[in-house]
Amino acid sequence: ETYLASAISGIRNCRKVLSVETKDTDIVLLMQDGTVTGIGGGRLKYHDEWTKPYESWSDIQDIAVCSDHTDLFGLTGSGMIVYGGGFGSDGTNLFDEDELALWKNITAISAGGSHLAALQSDGTVLAAGNNNSGQCDVEGWTNIVRIEAYYNSTVGYAADGTIYMTGYNCLTILF
Repeated sequence: ETYLASAISGIRNCRKVLSVETKDTDIVLLMQDGTVTGIGGGRLKYHDEWTKPYESWSDIQDIAVCSDHTDLFGLTGSGMIVYGGGFGSDGTNLFDEDELALWKNITAISAGGSHLAALQSDGTVLAAGNNNSGQCDVEGWTNIVRIEAYYNSTVGYAADGTIYMTGYNCLTILF
């Protein structure tokens, strides 16, 4: 069944709707007022308990969810990342909350299958999580204006038109 999100009671004026197809989480929504809510459960398994950690978040500018896990990230207006946490099907936690708390001046985030990429205001990129295909190898990327994380890859677009790619099967994307 298909729903028009703007017609669902309680979620009018959404800025971004993110469909989540991992575990029991259905839809997580970023509202115009900077809060985050969920539909159809919208729960995350965190430390072996089903929770909605985003219910206390405020001043959120963007959200991202890893498609393989129930990891939810929020980007605050002050350039910090808040983390909803989750575990993969194998029970491992791919993200260190203390490490993510050190990331500053973030302007954009994007999540892949099990990794997070973050663009800093100085045009550099940070990445964390599963690096089994090299998708987190973003050191040395500079002058980046936009990022996108895919299942096992990360792409950065530089102001001069250069495209940086790392991770699984990146070369075949070019041809």
